[in-house]
Amino acid sequence: MHEAAIIEDVIRQVLHEGEKNRLVKISMVFLTVGRLHHLVLETMTELFDLMKKEFPILNQATLKVDMDPLRFVCRSCGQETEADAPSFSCPACRSVNIQILSGYELILARIEGEQNE
Repeated sequence: MHEAAIIEDVIRQVLHEGEKNRLVKISMVFLTVGRLHHLVLETMTELFDLMKKEFPILNQATLKVDMDPLRFVCRSCGQETEADAPSFSCPACRSVNIQILSGYELILARIEGEQNE
């Protein structure tokens, strides 16, 4: 279950950014995850809800995960393709000579919270 290690790292990064920006409360954490990570969103949310309890600044935080599709371009015919499921051949010419454009992302996109006044 690599979701646990990822959520642990996300929380560490969120806490660092929160401290850097003098946040006293974090309400939303937005992640962008590529499909090629094969992560289970429900597991990520459950783990975040469990792990955040250790940190008062995160007690009310919600995790929002956006999944980015796999995108690739065929090096043989130039067809660009977007797929929700892993597919490693061009639908136009069936070539497997592709270049992956996206699908590996794991980005802490945004944090919402309150600053100390």
